Amino acid sequence: MKKVNFDNTKLFVAKTILLNNRLSTYKKYILEAKKNGYKICSLQEYWNERDNVDKHFILRHDVDDLIPATRKMFEIEKKLGVHATYYFRWSTIDKDLINDMLNSGFEVGLHYETVATYIREHQIRDKNDLSISEMQSVLKKEIQNFKSNYNSEMVSCCSHGAKENIELDISSNILLEDVEYSEYDILFEAYDKNMYEKGKIYHIMDGNIRNNFGFSYKSNPLKGMQENCQNIVFLAHPVHWKFDIISWFVNIVYFLCGKNKYSTEREFRRIAK
Repeated sequence: MKKVNFDNTKLFVAKTILLNNRLSTYKKYILEAKKNGYKICSLQEYWNERDNVDKHFILRHDVDDLIPATRKMFEIEKKLGVHATYYFRWSTIDKDLINDMLNSGFEVGLHYETVATYIREHQIRDKNDLSISEMQSVLKKEIQNFKSNYNSEMVSCCSHGAKENIELDISSNILLEDVEYSEYDILFEAYDKNMYEKGKIYHIMDGNIRNNFGFSYKSNPLKGMQENCQNIVFLAHPVHWKFDIISWFVNIVYFLCGKNKYSTEREFRRIAK
């Protein structure tokens, strides 16, 4: 791939914040992936053909906040003729949007936070006090609830990282690690161990535009394409691509005050047990 950079200057960060238009950059990433021979797809589409030798640029979104940017991102993908996977928390359910996504061939699943909820409800202070079996039973019910109410054909779900997970250093996807997925009525979990290891997934996660040019890890879309990675998962949270008025103002103030970081040594970690 010819080296292309349009997202790693202080001017880019300043313009993105001022114009509140990072979604145009998101569109550029998809077009660049297409140009370099990647098949743009949802996680479900990748799972169905994961033994294929083609290059995949897998679009995944965790809907952590109920904001208009989610629909805007969906509309961009739809216009480009590609599909993505969207995972909704219980607090961010938008039934009309979910129906529109399903009718357009997109994948929709549950962004479960079973471990964090259990920690709060039982006031857990030590992860050794957690009952994996109890939480797994709860998760099975949550999956059936989501299927019954929002997507009867849901084939995957994805763990959400809440502050409780960080405090106890434990990921929610531990509940679906090394289990028979059929017992949960799904085909896979978004952080499936075999998928990540055998598929040699290059994982990208976005972040606030003021930090590391908008990415949480050292990995980013252009770097992954330049290194010709075969399977790239691009996790983008809509909240980081179109600010509400308060977040927009705060980011401008923080940028002008120099509260910006232009690099990170943080590496992706699939699971914390």
